[in-house]
Amino acid sequence: MTDKKQKKKSKSPYTEEQLLKVGNRLKQIRIEKGFSNYENFAFTHDLPRSQYGRYENGEDMRLSSLIKVLEAMEVSLEEFFNKDFK
Repeated sequence: MTDKKQKKKSKSPYTEEQLLKVGNRLKQIRIEKGFSNYENFAFTHDLPRSQYGRYENGEDMRLSSLIKVLEAMEVSLEEFFNKDFK
């Protein structure tokens, strides 16, 4: 693998931490919405189950994907990144 590809794949510790926070927040909201299982939530909202599971585990995602998930959760970006985002 070239140095350029390695740099692109590696994320800073700060970035990794923030991605985990996003995943934890998604999980928190999903549970608040009454879905104890991420697969049931994804299936019910026509989201790819395995991909959604990776989001909750802190995998990187596109902003448009986050917006799509939040739309399914009926949560705005402002609500998502509120005081509970820690």
